[in-house]
Amino acid sequence: MEELTATKVRLDDDLAELLSTCETNRLARTRDAERKLTELRERASFLERVRAMPGAVATMLEEADAISAQLDKLQRDIRAEQNRLSYADENFAAIERNFLEALLATRVPGIAASDRVRINRRSSISEIWPGGDEKDAYTFYTAGSGGKKTLLTICFALALHRTAALRGMPVPTLLIIDTPLKNITPDINPDIVAAFYQYLYLVAEKDLRDHQIVIIDQLLVEPPPGSALDFTRR
Repeated sequence: MEELTATKVRLDDDLAELLSTCETNRLARTRDAERKLTELRERASFLERVRAMPGAVATMLEEADAISAQLDKLQRDIRAEQNRLSYADENFAAIERNFLEALLATRVPGIAASDRVRINRRSSISEIWPGGDEKDAYTFYTAGSGGKKTLLTICFALALHRTAALRGMPVPTLLIIDTPLKNITPDINPDIVAAFYQYLYLVAEKDLRDHQIVIIDQLLVEPPPGSALDFTRR
């Protein structure tokens, strides 16, 4: 009995050790199988994503083509707008040149060849910079005397119509000038009166030959002899 009991105890210990080893091995194999299963699932998910990539790439290419078309249109619009702005700036520059030329030709008091005319691009108000100095600039509103203001207004109108005629801009071909020499008397300022009408008839005969110009004034100054103008008065 003692021998059998000792043998049974030894066998029980061996069995317990075998069971422990088997359980350990089973757990190890289970963890290994789960790890492999996880890897396979991840690979399957990756392959699913890879399989969807051609469709995604095609969609992205279509979107890229659409964006490229939009970019091309925007670039064309930008170039067109730049051209319009450039053309508009050329128009402003032409008006500035013609305005200064009219001021000098009509001998507006206080205007010199060294002055500069600048049209504000935001307000479209013309400024005169004495000697080209911006800090001394003045406009129609700060020009001083009423006679000078009138001459500034008429010279600007002539410059505008002349520029429009030369550059093909849509401006009416009827120009009405009411009392151009207001506050400027012929006996005191004969040079200004003569210079103004000389320049007016010169422009009317050349650049504004397709215009109809109506002058309302108390003083009659007719075009010089030999002028090609169709001049009438009443």
